[in-house]
Amino acid sequence: MEINTLAFTKMFLHLAKYPELAVNGILLGVRSNSASDEADSSYLNFVDCIPLFHGVLSLSPMLEIALSQ
Repeated sequence: MEINTLAFTKMFLHLAKYPELAVNGILLGVRSNSASDEADSSYLNFVDCIPLFHGVLSLSPMLEIALSQ
């Protein structure tokens, strides 16, 4: 598993902007072959982060609407 610099920076800057709130979002990733590890032939590379909600812990209805867009 690897987190791209863009996804990492976006995620932590958003968390720093709202330190008192729970931040929920989506990590977008790409699965690809790993040349460095022959035992596990695939790994996940997170390439972007999409912040969705602040301070909302029960996500079901709002998350369904956000993901359907």
